[in-house]
Amino acid sequence: MKIAWTMLCGLLMTSAVAAAELPIEQIYGSAAGCATAAKASDIPGGKVVAVTPEHVLSGDAVCPFLAIADGKSDDPANKAWEADISCEAGHEEAVPGKLLIVHNAAEDKLTLSVLDGDGPKGTLAACPAP
Repeated sequence: MKIAWTMLCGLLMTSAVAAAELPIEQIYGSAAGCATAAKASDIPGGKVVAVTPEHVLSGDAVCPFLAIADGKSDDPANKAWEADISCEAGHEEAVPGKLLIVHNAAEDKLTLSVLDGDGPKGTLAACPAP
């Protein structure tokens, strides 16, 4: 029984830490979001919003991807994902959300829509290469 309990605890801890990764090759964001994601020393004014393969940045919140599934786009040429996120800012309680993320390959932009809970929305251009 002790071994089974230990294995269950280990499985729960592993799944809580495991994060999903969005299959994108670059970062998308606002000017302030791109600078923040690149850890630049000079962050321009404006709203911080950025999407990396690991998380979404929104204001002072970091929102890791917990799960990612294929989503539906109005245009079949665009790739879409539904992503579960959990946003944390400082020591506040985490706020869950579900986003629809659509990649418009022709314009190389991501569009974020909130499906449930909380999270950023809008259209983001690809960040310049560092």
